[in-house]
Amino acid sequence: MDTSASFAISLELDDISEDRRYAFTVYDIVDYSIGLTAYMDIDEMRELFGEEDDYFNMLVSDKDLKIDSGRVYFVTKRADIENAAGILGGVMLVYLVISSILTGKIKRIVPAEVLKNRE
Repeated sequence: MDTSASFAISLELDDISEDRRYAFTVYDIVDYSIGLTAYMDIDEMRELFGEEDDYFNMLVSDKDLKIDSGRVYFVTKRADIENAAGILGGVMLVYLVISSILTGKIKRIVPAEVLKNRE
């Protein structure tokens, strides 16, 4: 792990189910718009959480992996992500239109104007 970054941020997380606090040092921040994700060395993660050498908390692959199905919690395929993104995009469009109408930013809207811009 490269710890030569020009900054270090302390991050503390509480696990209320185990009544335990974890303290980490963040050395880098990357642009990842999908969500808040933390990465750490796999061996350090296994040691910290008491896991075996064959434990993985996440696998990412563009090919089918030969893994015992009992060890896999869920599989997300590209089509699942694309479908969710399409649904979320539609919901956001409706939210933005309604929000703009309610705040007075838009006085009237013609459905054809909205639909013609969807390509």
